[in-house]
Amino acid sequence: MVNINTNYIMNLLFDNDIFYFQPTQLSALLDIDRGRAYDLIQRLKNRKVIVEVENGKYLVTGYDTKRILSNPFYIATNIVVPSYVSYWSVLNYYGFTEQVPRLIFAATTKQKKQIRFKNYVFKYVHIKKDKLYGYKKELVGEFPTFIAEPEKAIIDSIDLPHYAGGINEVSNCIGNSLDTIDTRKLVDYARRFPNKSTVSRLGYLFDIKGVELKGLQQAKSTSFVLLNAHKKKSKEWNKKWKVNVNEDV
Repeated sequence: MVNINTNYIMNLLFDNDIFYFQPTQLSALLDIDRGRAYDLIQRLKNRKVIVEVENGKYLVTGYDTKRILSNPFYIATNIVVPSYVSYWSVLNYYGFTEQVPRLIFAATTKQKKQIRFKNYVFKYVHIKKDKLYGYKKELVGEFPTFIAEPEKAIIDSIDLPHYAGGINEVSNCIGNSLDTIDTRKLVDYARRFPNKSTVSRLGYLFDIKGVELKGLQQAKSTSFVLLNAHKKKSKEWNKKWKVNVNEDV
């Protein structure tokens, strides 16, 4: 008979890539009833190898609790799978902005409400499956975390600028990214992106920084788009990228 001790449970969770779970999952994994699962969860909490993030939902911290709880990117991407950190959080991470966002922004194909945990607020941005690309597993604070590549973070932020400080802030980040960004990869990712309005804005914003994104023209919008989708149109039109320039960037 298997001795279901703490080490056994932790190894089983890690072997099954389970870092965030509910009692029903633990019950099924160990083939035990829910009452026994709740008893084991209490033991794991007492041993400080799991932490309750939401009501009845637990983050596996193992024996690195202090370091994990100081790593919001790792927590964010393990609460919801699949997900990856992007938008303003990643623009700051790569040093494209000195602005430190109050929220941790993560993109996911799942519907998930905002979570407050410890000193963090996790904002999950729902995206369609055809936008779920351009991210990588990277060690952040020694823990494997899914994070947007610089090129995809910029595209995501142009697509939904209110999650990145607004279109003006995104434009500033682009200016700060020019020595880092891989323009070929940026064009490849942009051509794959389903929102052509985003492609037009991307092309325009790089153009005004003196960088022409070759090969992107054919993927732009066929009709004019507003640079700032939340402001009225202006009298300034950029025909090359089909953008109404209604924001001074």
